[in-house]
Amino acid sequence: MVPDSDDTELSKLQRAAEFMHEVRLAQAGSMEKMMGRNYLPPEQQQAIAQAVTNSALVAAVKESAQVDLAVNRLAERFEEMARRQGVRVVDAELRPYVVKLLAAELWINHKTLDVPVARLLSATLHQGAIAPELLKEFPQHPRYVVIKAVVHNPGDPRDFLRRAGQEIEALSSEPEFHGIASNRPSDVVKAAINYPSKARSELRKRALKTGYGPEGGAEKG
Repeated sequence: MVPDSDDTELSKLQRAAEFMHEVRLAQAGSMEKMMGRNYLPPEQQQAIAQAVTNSALVAAVKESAQVDLAVNRLAERFEEMARRQGVRVVDAELRPYVVKLLAAELWINHKTLDVPVARLLSATLHQGAIAPELLKEFPQHPRYVVIKAVVHNPGDPRDFLRRAGQEIEALSSEPEFHGIASNRPSDVVKAAINYPSKARSELRKRALKTGYGPEGGAEKG
């Protein structure tokens, strides 16, 4: 049987996870971007800093990853997001568990993608530990495409990856690009994700530069 203390810990972690899910759902439904400064009162900022300082998990994660996980900043942004969405203020009892979960989510994203944590704060704020899920859901995409989705479209990286996949498939199926798609598929991927509004013109430049013409082979002089 699980000891009462462990039961209590698990219950609080579950409540924190449910609260975080509620806040993230509200943020996603609002279609707003988390921009601008935080407007948390000083006492709330101090309480967040104290929760981060007191967390053994946060300290262990920092030591394990050998990086500053900026959990304080992430926790402040999360509570600011909750404030903007009018969900509710994180109460003193729940805050340490929200901090623990945020730290764990950020660590998972960092270890999965091997990307500096500063570039993962926004995705973790909105999506939690999403990196392993994306790699599993979109195995057709190279890791760098998943990284781009997480870093540059943190509000909805799945949408970015779905649209990128559709564009890559469309470009690869066009007769004009059969040659380069067959011989240099990474060029198709890069054109689709780096130049979404002008992928075809970019791919034509790449085909010309590499010598792969519209008939699937190298162009003849």
